[in-house]
Amino acid sequence: MFIGYDYNHDSFFTLDELHRSFTIYDTNHDGRVTRHEYTSYVNLHTPTLHDLSHALYDDYDVDSDHHLDEHDFDNLFSMMDVDMDRRVSVHEWENYWVHQFIKYEHLHSQP
Repeated sequence: MFIGYDYNHDSFFTLDELHRSFTIYDTNHDGRVTRHEYTSYVNLHTPTLHDLSHALYDDYDVDSDHHLDEHDFDNLFSMMDVDMDRRVSVHEWENYWVHQFIKYEHLHSQP
C-alpha cells in the first residue's frame, strides 16, 4: 500500500499525498468524501472489506459529520506521523496499519 500512495517515490508519505489519495473516493469532486462515496468505492473494488471500510471511515471522520475533509485528513496524518516531522516513513506507515488491522481483525475473519 505504501508504494502505491508514495506518489513522488521519495520513500515518504506526505499530507499532500494523503489528500491526493482520497481524491479517488470523491466521486462528485466537491473536495469532501462522504461515507457513501468511500464505502461504495471500497465495495466496488474489494467487496470483502465492506465492514472494514465503515469502521475505517468512522475513525477518519473525527467530528462525525459524515464528511471527510481537510481537518479529518490532518488528523489522520498526525496519527500516522508519530515523530511529527511532517512526513510518514515506511516504518510509521506499517505501525499505523498493523495497529488498524489488529484493531479491526474481527471484521474480516473467515467463518
